[in-house]
Amino acid sequence: MQCPRHTDQEVIGYCAVCGEFGCADCLREYAGGLYCRMHMESIVSRIRQHAVHTEQAKERPKLVARLLTGSVLRGYSLRLNPEERGFHLEEVSEQGADLSRTRYVPFHELKAVFVVRSFGPKANGDDGAVYWRPSGEDLVVRFRDGETLCGRAHQPGRTGPPRFVMIPEDTDSNNLAVLAEYTALEGVYSPEAYQEKLGEELRTCLVNHSHDGMSKEEVSGDFYFAHHDYARALEHYRRITHLAPRSHRIRKKLIATEYNLAAGHARRREYEEAHACIMRILDLDPHHEKAREKARVLHHAMKKARAERGA
Repeated sequence: MQCPRHTDQEVIGYCAVCGEFGCADCLREYAGGLYCRMHMESIVSRIRQHAVHTEQAKERPKLVARLLTGSVLRGYSLRLNPEERGFHLEEVSEQGADLSRTRYVPFHELKAVFVVRSFGPKANGDDGAVYWRPSGEDLVVRFRDGETLCGRAHQPGRTGPPRFVMIPEDTDSNNLAVLAEYTALEGVYSPEAYQEKLGEELRTCLVNHSHDGMSKEEVSGDFYFAHHDYARALEHYRRITHLAPRSHRIRKKLIATEYNLAAGHARRREYEEAHACIMRILDLDPHHEKAREKARVLHHAMKKARAERGA
């Protein structure tokens, strides 16, 4: 069969879009298909646009938006202005894959927006991603859901409504910065004021529970557990295990605390740390079904994370 445009050449196929027959001079191959010049130009244009978009996305901060409902959104924003009513988020999956959709996120629906190093497993070491340099005061924020974050204000005196930026104290964290929604906070404190507040609350708690037959360490552990400070709660519970090694009540509290610590690590993609917590639970109770299932899930997550880091 002769080519309609080049009668001295044979037809090699037809365009996968319009069906026009052509020779080797008329058609171009891409991803296993043949395309006429017009449609090949369209494909090349889309490829270039995608490449530009991907490169721009790499330069923009990665955002994790946590809503008051508990939902989590991930993605990029061309304009995140704390003075406006909200922002548009180009959504990605938990693995960072483009979902090809944009969502408007009103600030009043948010707990906070986290600027992160990675959407996936926690980045190892310093990846060079520096978007925020703090110049404000040290502070502690307590959210209404009980979560507490320590850090430093992005700018001096900027810790009031409607929202403000803080830099987490933990420089190894996956979080580079936090845009905290003021209405989602229980309070903003200096580190000294927060420790004083906790001390007063703990003293009141110890007095109120002095006749409950529990040691000071156990009451303190319960206090910090109620305030979602699971690391400090664990310290107090561990101090009394040698006094009551067979206490079923203390063992249950240790397990609950380790499980909450594991959940926090898992949310931050710190799978190795989460797995360590779960293994300590299984040391206390080898038949703990939730922990055994969680151990399997975390083992798979760690294996996948190692493969991705090695890729």
